[in-house]
Amino acid sequence: MVYENAPARFENQVHVQEVLACACGLGVVTALPLARVVDRGEYGPGCLAHVVTSKCADAMPLHRLAQRVERSGVPMSCSTLTDLFHQAASVLLPLSQHLLQCIASADVVWADETPLRVLDVKTTKLGYLGTFLPLRKSWSAPRAPSWWTRTLATTR
Repeated sequence: MVYENAPARFENQVHVQEVLACACGLGVVTALPLARVVDRGEYGPGCLAHVVTSKCADAMPLHRLAQRVERSGVPMSCSTLTDLFHQAASVLLPLSQHLLQCIASADVVWADETPLRVLDVKTTKLGYLGTFLPLRKSWSAPRAPSWWTRTLATTR
């Protein structure tokens, strides 16, 4: 057995909308357009998922992701990736709101605030990654930090 790396590739998919006319000449029927994640978007769901995964799960800065995408033959700027990331966030907003409501309705919420170094213009500064674990049993916990309270207060 041999493991080999097959790098991911981007495809330019062309979808043709078929238009048919009735033989009697009284009607024209057009096929439904391709369903898109974002209205009039040029990028498919796989591309948006790749941007979000690279940024959030792999902690890759968008300028580095733009360089990687351009090496694969797709012209891409950092500002375009930023727009794609924000479009994905707006598409996923209902899911995020539902998760926050589930957390806010829990009897007990365990929370973790992990400090991370975040790239600023020329230096790094300290940022925080917050994680919540809702539980359905009651016990008394120490006072929650203010950002937890503010985050969960917006879900009411």
